[in-house]
Amino acid sequence: MSKGKQSSGEAKEPVKVYKWDGTAVKNALDDAVKEVMTAKLPYTENFNLMDGRLVICAIAVGVAMFALLWDFLNPFPKSRPVLIGCVASYFLLMGVLTLYTTFKEKGIFVVVMQKDPAGLDPDSTWEAASNMKSMMMSTSSASATLTGRPRPRGRPRSRNLLETSLMRTE
Repeated sequence: MSKGKQSSGEAKEPVKVYKWDGTAVKNALDDAVKEVMTAKLPYTENFNLMDGRLVICAIAVGVAMFALLWDFLNPFPKSRPVLIGCVASYFLLMGVLTLYTTFKEKGIFVVVMQKDPAGLDPDSTWEAASNMKSMMMSTSSASATLTGRPRPRGRPRSRNLLETSLMRTE
């Protein structure tokens, strides 16, 4: 059979990565964790985090297309204030996108929902994130469980973090 088409009964070929290419190792580990969480475990993937980024980018592209159309219909001297507003809003949206990816996503590469078997409690959310310091050959992976059960008043939301160092080279 060809490489791209494998039946469910066949064993998958192991991923080969040059061990000194830290980014490739991190991406291979991220892909493996994502495959385990979505294919091997009975969880459903939640795309809301990526959809937020997509909405911000779509609005920015819409602003740029509006500026292009406005400048085409009204040549430059007449369209100057509109172009200034569109350019300013585009850069503002790129700043919002940067803040969103830095503080909201935080390196999260997969979010899955675990259904409550009894159906009484809300679904639990599992997030898997990884990060790699620049110019370092160490990467860390973290998994967080945000339980779907309502928390008692006055208590903060608990996050069970499992952080392991996957590879260290000193």
